[in-house]
Formats: sequence, structure tokens, C-alpha cells
Amino acid sequence: MIRFPLSTLLRNERVRENVTGLPLSHRVAERLVPGRTWPEAIEAVRTLVNEGFQVSLDYLAPRATDEAMAIDAADRNSAVLDNLATMGMARGADLTLLPSSLGINLPDGENVAASQATRIGQRAADIGATITIASEDHPTIAGIVRVVEAVRKVVPTAGHTLQARLIRSESDCAKLDSGAARARLCRGAYDSPAHLSYSHEHDINLSFVRCLKLLMRGAGTPLVATHDPTLIALAGEVASRSGRVVGDYEFQFLYGVATDEAKKARDEGHTVRILVPYGPQWEHYFWHRLQSRPGFGLGLYAKTLANRA
Repeated sequence: MIRFPLSTLLRNERVRENVTGLPLSHRVAERLVPGRTWPEAIEAVRTLVNEGFQVSLDYLAPRATDEAMAIDAADRNSAVLDNLATMGMARGADLTLLPSSLGINLPDGENVAASQATRIGQRAADIGATITIASEDHPTIAGIVRVVEAVRKVVPTAGHTLQARLIRSESDCAKLDSGAARARLCRGAYDSPAHLSYSHEHDINLSFVRCLKLLMRGAGTPLVATHDPTLIALAGEVASRSGRVVGDYEFQFLYGVATDEAKKARDEGHTVRILVPYGPQWEHYFWHRLQSRPGFGLGLYAKTLANRA
């Protein structure tokens, strides 16, 4: 009998359309995306802040196909910063910026994305917030690095997301020598060619640890984005051996994932930031998460069913 991996089935548009239409899928999606719009997501953000978490708001905008779309995405992010300032929740907050939504795929994409990210970053700095530029698929990685470098000339605290899955990330970590630099280290959820990335879980974890050591020994602030309890514990050990104390680094979790681990880290005094996605591309985000970690996706469906019982 022919067997298809779940990750392969989830790439099939017809399968995705059929599953997305199920009421259960909408309930599962709500565990990962608290709102389709910013007004819908506000209460989730307020609750997290009241519970002692920091947040990074991830506007799930479509890929910009012209400069007007990039400007619109930047305007919407800036409006969220204004709203956070009005609510008294701006200081310590962060925005995760998608380079594709800011125009990096346009003909003059790097300049467009850098310009829009800088504009958002300057507004964030004015109100005590920060920005972190996301990583995306492998063809854009080199361009994203250049965008981050350009933004940091004006906004030194701009964060950079690094995927341990990519072979080049270790070298990128070694270049982050600025005291103001912020580097989010994650395992990575984008498929890449074999000559550019690690494919086995063990190799990805080893790369994560090597990158982690470089960041902890560097001058910047490591942002440890993982839900793996082993890697979380190891991060604390590496930090201690590197002379860091609680507050010199932070842990980051996706909204709706590993909530017990997030609460444990918070209760131990660590800075814990929850990445809160919202926006029109929620279905793309939802399927991207399920496709990259099918086991995690099945677990969410099982928990949602159990909660209904």
C-alpha cells in the first residue's frame, strides 16, 4: 500500500480546502491565531500582559506585489504601535515584521523593505517597543540579512530571526557582535535544498545548540524561540556558563503552544515573550505550522476534541 506523509498531504490544496472547512479546524486555528484582525486579538494580548508575559505581535499580511501594499502593511503595523501606546502597553512590546509583506520580493525589494521596517522601528523606539524581522523561505535569506543590517544602522535594537535548520545560520550568529543586537533563534519551519540546510532532527538540534552558544557568548541579546523542554533547559545552562544572568536573554513561544513551559519559565523569573499572530493570512500561517510539524498539528486536533468531550 502507498503511504503519504501527512506533511505531503497538507501541501495538497484540495485537502487543505476540505479540512479548513471543518468546524473543528476553525476551533484548532483559534488556538494558534487569536484574531483575524487587530481588534479581535487585543483581548488575548491584554490577557498575556496581565499574566506577566511580554508579547511580539505578528501581523499576517499578504505578500506585497507592489510598493503600495508594502506601505499599507507598514502603516498597519505603525497603527498597532499607536494603539499599544494609547492602552499603556507599548513599553517592552515587540512587532514581528514579515519581509515579504514589506516588499522584499519586489524589483527594488531590499530597499523598499528596509525603508518600511526602519519607519516602523523608529516609531517603536519612540514608545519603548522593538521590532524583530522574521526569517522566511531560503531564496530571501541573504536579502533579509542585508535588510536587517540596513535597518540596524538607524534602529540598533532591531531583531533578526535565525533558523537553526539553515547551515549558514552559525556564521550569521557569529557576526552579531553589537551590544544592542537582538537575535531570535528558532529551529526553522521552511523547506530548503539539502545543500543549504539540515534535514534530520538531530542535526537541526545540534545546529541550534552551536548557534545558541555563539549568541550567549556574544554581546547581543539572545531570544530563544523553542518549545522543546530539553533545549530550554540547555539554554539556561549555556547562559549560566557564558556569564549571563536571568534577564540577559529571553524565551519566546508561539501563541497557544507549550503554555506550561512558558508559565514555568515565567515563574522562574525569565523574560518570556509570546508571539501573537493575527491578520488576513491566518489560514496560511495555520497550515504552515501544521505542515512543518505534523505531529504537533495532530496533537492540537486531539486536544481540541478532548476539550469538547
